[in-house]
Amino acid sequence: MNKNHEDLKGKVVKEYNAIRPNETVVDNYGHGTAVAGVLAANDNNIGILGVAPFVEIYSVKVLGDNGRGNIDSLVDGIKWCISNDVQIINISFGITMGNKELRSVINEAIESGIVVVASAGNTYGGNVEYPARYEDVISVTAVDSNYKVAKFSPKGKIDFAAPGVDVLTTTKDGSYSVHSGTSLAAAHVTGVISWIIANEERYNLQVNDPKLIKKIRGILKKYSIDLGDPNYYGNGFIKLN
Repeated sequence: MNKNHEDLKGKVVKEYNAIRPNETVVDNYGHGTAVAGVLAANDNNIGILGVAPFVEIYSVKVLGDNGRGNIDSLVDGIKWCISNDVQIINISFGITMGNKELRSVINEAIESGIVVVASAGNTYGGNVEYPARYEDVISVTAVDSNYKVAKFSPKGKIDFAAPGVDVLTTTKDGSYSVHSGTSLAAAHVTGVISWIIANEERYNLQVNDPKLIKKIRGILKKYSIDLGDPNYYGNGFIKLN
């Protein structure tokens, strides 16, 4: 992500380049910056406001300058997150087939108490992608401003729905533009979970509780509005109040 963007300054507390570990993280593609803006844009009367502007970001580069990557980099990036005790991993991309190593490291992250959120994929009614398709990963689809599932969204293992159509967010060149995709929807849900963790007393949670992930999922379900077929909407649209 572009950590020098006016709306993202001061957000990154640590970063890691899983593709070239000896190089700094630079978002030449722009996807990471767009996702970060939805999640965490500063409350500064400039541009936009993220869902959870108070969060600290651990920026991990696993996709190349063309927006593509490989399993080894993704697995390495998740291992880095585990080693650095992050609380939530947002994976705003997917792959079409499952992978043994990816499944294993995802399990390791979840067993260590990390909440894993992933975009369901932009497959236009096709299958949900991995890692969102894994059982314990929170899979997020996209809906528009009328709460209708986006035409590019998949069908299948969906857990929750969130805004993902025509979303204004930050860009790599320091400005703003409108983007669409389940990647942005996943960032919204990651922000909601951040609010829940930040207000643990209100939701009767303890961060070190071994059942934290299960309880968070229960809270998300409690505050979800049913939108229809769970194969498209999952438990519905989350609205905290």
